[in-house]
Amino acid sequence: SAKGAIGIRIDGVQDFALEDINIHNIVNWGDAGSDICGEYEKITFETGVDVDKDIQYGYTGSKVHGILTDYASGKIKNVKVEHVKSYYGSAHGIALYKGSEVTLSGDFDINQIIAGSKITKAQAKAAILPNPAPYVCSIHIGPNSDSDTMPEKTPVITIKHDFSVLASGLYGYDYCLEEARVGTIQDVNTPEILSKEESTIINGEIIFQITQTQIRNMMILL
Repeated sequence: SAKGAIGIRIDGVQDFALEDINIHNIVNWGDAGSDICGEYEKITFETGVDVDKDIQYGYTGSKVHGILTDYASGKIKNVKVEHVKSYYGSAHGIALYKGSEVTLSGDFDINQIIAGSKITKAQAKAAILPNPAPYVCSIHIGPNSDSDTMPEKTPVITIKHDFSVLASGLYGYDYCLEEARVGTIQDVNTPEILSKEESTIINGEIIFQITQTQIRNMMILL
């Protein structure tokens, strides 16, 4: 199963129900994984005993998730996930991994999701497994590399008529494409841009980004 900092993890649970959830200010400051053993996609402890790379690809201890599901079924309604950040890994507002059967309804607000805040663009470009370039997503639909033999493990996401999602303030060096997410996302910027913005700092962490232009506009309005 996935590792890292997780707001709500639902693993192997059936008929769960989440409603009116607010997750905020989760930061994973853990280091990137060791490459002393070279590149790897997944860990094999012994023959026949390993992890599922569709859920745990490379080193995942540096990841951060607002909500995570795998091998679980249920419903999620009305969710806000904000200010979720990883120093060296990927960041997901919500991730619906292998074996998930989830119904989404109501309003979803996903903002300020930051992947790889301590990594430069040059470092991300040179990244290799077990530490791929930090990846950001609003509502991620996980892959199923075993779809030929186990198609029933492919995530099944049902969208109700009242579902809507607003995804903004996403930062990373890679991001989820349309087929790997629910809903649209606004422009994804690199985390390096954050150093050029004014920020609110809570307990030493950058929480909310305000650009110089926004500050000037606020002064004019006042």
